[in-house]
Amino acid sequence: MNKLLFKIALAAATGIILGWLIQNIALGIAAFTIMLVVLMLPIFIRYAQDNPEHVWFKRRLVGWGWTPVTWQGWLCVIVYVGLLMAFAFSLDDSSSPREIGLMLVLPFIILTSLLLRIAYRKGEKPKWQWGKDLDKYQ
Repeated sequence: MNKLLFKIALAAATGIILGWLIQNIALGIAAFTIMLVVLMLPIFIRYAQDNPEHVWFKRRLVGWGWTPVTWQGWLCVIVYVGLLMAFAFSLDDSSSPREIGLMLVLPFIILTSLLLRIAYRKGEKPKWQWGKDLDKYQ
């Protein structure tokens, strides 16, 4: 766990220093996020490869929920995001509240319910994880 805390601290320090140096908090947050992804990616890859049951979605290492670990799981997430973006881009400034409800809120509820159903059926059973298995994948 000490290695993980060091990686998070390194990413945070990079973001803070960069944000302070260039006087732009948004770029500091972006640097923190990029550093965190780069440092955590090997852990995620090892976790995703440890999949003897070949589930599409595995439990998150920390927290509650799922993360896609196979191409089928990633395809579900990409289709979900793509459809939501298509519905969102179909609206404009002159859209009425009724149109927003029918073209954005209703599809969001339906698509999210569908994605959760797929994750539940094709993934591990959800439970809260405290990250105790992180050392196993470092």
